[in-house]
Amino acid sequence: MLLALPSGCLAGVGLVWIMVQSFEAELFRLPFVIHPSTFGKAVLIVVAASAVSAALVRRRLDRLDLIAVLKTRE
Repeated sequence: MLLALPSGCLAGVGLVWIMVQSFEAELFRLPFVIHPSTFGKAVLIVVAASAVSAALVRRRLDRLDLIAVLKTRE
């Protein structure tokens, strides 16, 4: 996740730039403005979602009965 955040931010900037360029017309123009707080909010949301997901997986793993799992035949 920590390795994917910088590339995801760059991909997001690229996507916004492509969208701004595609919506440009003679009558109007959309400004290409991204505030630094946008990146902070996005990173916090991704980190929070990853933490919740990891906690749920950890909880399921803690409840797993390894002896019963190892005794089952395929």
